[in-house]
Amino acid sequence: YRESEITPEDIEKYRYLYDTFSEIFVGWDMAKVQDQSILSVFGRRKDNLETLQLIDIQQLRGDYHYQAMCVSIVAQLVSARKVGFDNTGVGAAVKDHLDQTKIAGRCIPVNFNNKTKIPMYTNFRTMINRKQIWLPDTDLDDEMMASLDWPDISKQIFKQITSLEYNPIAQRIQAKPGEYDDIPSSFLCAIEAAKNKKQRSGFVLLGRG
Repeated sequence: YRESEITPEDIEKYRYLYDTFSEIFVGWDMAKVQDQSILSVFGRRKDNLETLQLIDIQQLRGDYHYQAMCVSIVAQLVSARKVGFDNTGVGAAVKDHLDQTKIAGRCIPVNFNNKTKIPMYTNFRTMINRKQIWLPDTDLDDEMMASLDWPDISKQIFKQITSLEYNPIAQRIQAKPGEYDDIPSSFLCAIEAAKNKKQRSGFVLLGRG
């Protein structure tokens, strides 16, 4: 797809998601190393509006302008209500790229700093413990693992979430040395987008914010 080529018929192909979900949200974490940027898609379940379920996760490659176009295309195809994106570090500059897309009006900047990150991750762990966040099992069989776009996705999710630790000297939550936190950061962006504004169910029409 190209953003300019998306049609209402293309969007209609993903309408089946709304049999299960009332709203869909996208999270995008931009890594300093561009091929480690993560896009995640979460849906608010109709049978429990307090629960967000991971629908898809993608590892984005290419420059940030290209990635912004990819985020816009995914958000339009699944009719995402809001798109949360990391607005710190390299993310601050990426906002200019998102402003050039058709989803500019749906984008929510998420600021990660020592003051905000701790309560965000605390809330994230609480939601997981309360089963308000549904993630894939970490013991998927080989056949199912092979069918995923990212073969070891469930293991990567588990590894990155469990690698987070509190650094009392720096007074911040961070990944252990040699590990990454791009996946949970992307999740937080989607969760913050979902918290930002709860709206009624329904499709977002092409080109509308």
